Parts: sequence; structure tokens; C-alpha cells
Amino acid sequence: MLKSIRRPFAANAAQSDALRAAVLDAVRRGSSTWVQLDFEARRSQREFWRTAVHSIKAALPSGVRLSVTALASWCYGDRWIGDAPVDEIVPMYFRLKQARHDYIVRSAAGVSEPLCASAYGVADDEPAWSVALPGRRYVFLGQRGRPIADPQQSSLP
Repeated sequence: MLKSIRRPFAANAAQSDALRAAVLDAVRRGSSTWVQLDFEARRSQREFWRTAVHSIKAALPSGVRLSVTALASWCYGDRWIGDAPVDEIVPMYFRLKQARHDYIVRSAAGVSEPLCASAYGVADDEPAWSVALPGRRYVFLGQRGRPIADPQQSSLP
């Protein structure tokens, strides 16, 4: 995991270059064939996000796949990431508050963005998702922070 450096977000080339360099450094030091970016971009940050993702994907060694997390809304009505050069988009089905029920209903009908259909994220400190979701499951540790028996399990218990 990369350390967060406290600097104002400027959405400039220097920050994009620094992000790419940090990701590539982590890839060089690690042994995983996946790298995952977690960046909840505001509307004003979306162009930066796209540019950074394109730059990172182009610089990754062959055989290293790129995953990005996404707000659940990005995979349904607000589908602005469908052309991202990534291997998977992981919709985050947690911290949805009042919208939780709506996303349970939506997910039961299927995920509208194809890149969002191969994985999903849930939190260990929220109730289980009440419908089956497709793909690989990522479990994010919430307030309890307890270990998970099988974080790569493909369906909810």
C-alpha cells in the first residue's frame, strides 16, 4: 500500500507522473500480477483520473493487470469509466447509506457496465449483500478490522 502524501490536489501533470512512478515502484518491489487503484474521483477530477489511468496502464509491465475501484454509481447510471483501459472495475457496494436498498435492487437485475461485472467490493462491518453478485469478491476491512477467512471467495456466504 502506498503512503498518502498530504499535498493539495492540483490535478496536474506532476501529480499524475508521481502517481504513475509510485505505482510502478510498488509493482517493481512486489510480486503480484495485479495492481489496484482506489481513487474516488469527483466530477472535477475525472479528466485527471482518466489521464492517470491511461498513463499507468501504458507503463505497466506486460503480465501486470490493472484493477480500479469505483463508486457503485459509476457502474450504473453515471457510467463515465467504461472506456478506461483496465482489466477490471470493482464497484464498492458499501457505505451506501440510504442508497443501499436501491443498489441491491439494481445489482439483482445485473450490472450495466460490462467492466464492472467481474468483481465487486463489500465491507466486513456491514450486513451481507442480499443478492448474488458476479465475479471475484474483495472484502475491505471496516471498523472491526478483523481478518477475513477467504477474501477471494467468489460469492457471498
